[in-house]
Amino acid sequence: MGQKAGGATLFASAATDLAERIETLGSTEQVGILLASKVHREEAFFGLEFVTEKKSLITSLQSLKPSDERADLAEAMKAAGKMFDDITGEMRLVVLSDFRKIDLTDDEQATAIGKQFAALEGRGVKVTVLDYGRAV
Repeated sequence: MGQKAGGATLFASAATDLAERIETLGSTEQVGILLASKVHREEAFFGLEFVTEKKSLITSLQSLKPSDERADLAEAMKAAGKMFDDITGEMRLVVLSDFRKIDLTDDEQATAIGKQFAALEGRGVKVTVLDYGRAV
């Protein structure tokens, strides 16, 4: 999501939109952030935290940088699902992506993504997908 759209990168636009969403959350809600291109790296993950320090969370979000590495949406969704293991209340997953063709054309990957959507839905997770890709 490092490509530019207007004056900012797609990643920066997505991060700004997420920061605005975080601002609307109550202090008892929890937020976790995960980069799909670095799903197994520690720097790509902010585990579930209560939204008591919004400014700190948003600063951490704004410190993230886009990557040209291939996103693994299925693994990212699986990791997000694990974050919900101990949650008993409402669960919501917001996926922000540019949905690059290279990340989604493999049949095996597409099947894995579908399975992860079904697994999350089966657990009652509400999934919202926001597409930051450019119209061609």
